[in-house]
Amino acid sequence: MSELWDNIKRDLPELRKLQKETREMFGLEDLVYRFYHHSYKAYHARGITRDIVSALERLAPEGTEICSEFRKIVDDGTRENFSTAYNKDWDRHVRPVINALFHATYFLDMAVKYGGRYKKEPKLLPSGYAALLELYGLR
Repeated sequence: MSELWDNIKRDLPELRKLQKETREMFGLEDLVYRFYHHSYKAYHARGITRDIVSALERLAPEGTEICSEFRKIVDDGTRENFSTAYNKDWDRHVRPVINALFHATYFLDMAVKYGGRYKKEPKLLPSGYAALLELYGLR
């Protein structure tokens, strides 16, 4: 677990910056609106999701991988390019895009929250930090 903690601390400034960018005007707030508005711009969530996943992958301790459940959620939400044909079945095609963004954002938020809140790795595990450990198969 300590290597994950060290990596979070090492990357905390970058993680905070990414979190801020995710929350800015054309980030999460706009992308969720675009989903409900049925705008192709909801597909821009794929790029933000990929950026977050890249940051999370850099946190992974040597020899660990991100869990398969998270990887599937991300793959389901980032593999398709937008097609106007998807407008006929919007929810089936675009909900996975937003779902992947929410899951990626959650783990980013947990890394920033606990990396910023504690000087040392928590021993009594708050749920959010325990979820991070699960993400890397460390719990």
